Amino acid sequence: MSCQVFQSPYDSLNPRLTVEETIAEPLVRHALVPKHEIGAEVARLLDSVELPQHFANRRAVQLSGGQCQRVGIARALAMSSRVLIADEITSALDVTTQAQVLDLLQKLKTEQGLTLIYISHDLAVVSAICERVMVFNTGRLVETGPVRTVLASPASEYTKELIRAVPALHRHRTAHSSPAMPNDR
Repeated sequence: MSCQVFQSPYDSLNPRLTVEETIAEPLVRHALVPKHEIGAEVARLLDSVELPQHFANRRAVQLSGGQCQRVGIARALAMSSRVLIADEITSALDVTTQAQVLDLLQKLKTEQGLTLIYISHDLAVVSAICERVMVFNTGRLVETGPVRTVLASPASEYTKELIRAVPALHRHRTAHSSPAMPNDR
């Protein structure tokens, strides 16, 4: 089973529910924990996404985009899935918050042994957090392989175009490493 975290942090959360109700919903719906343990499990999930316990009583409109995205991640983690699908989850966030959410995803991958499927147009992010990449053009797979290999020596003309489209700042910062990626993690 896999769970998904969506692109828009505000639109993916029900504004009528508190953070606790949002995270508890899959636990209740799928009877994943006994009812008397739901509060403790919500607290554990909030801790796992580095949100304070008092956020449990807040609603989405009282949270920043990054905080909403963390709630979405906690809700997905509630399903105890081994695969987390992250669909452009940092595109609506400022650069600092993007980095924090990406660091959180890396930590969760390591600590929980998650497989992360990260869907993105941002090749810098892909190179920073992914081991393998699949490049699609109009719904068709055009290239796949290890991130470093595909981005350093793309075989597909479309992949080459994507790399050329990365802003010059990224190309300059990495002129001595891969052709368009700022971080080699």
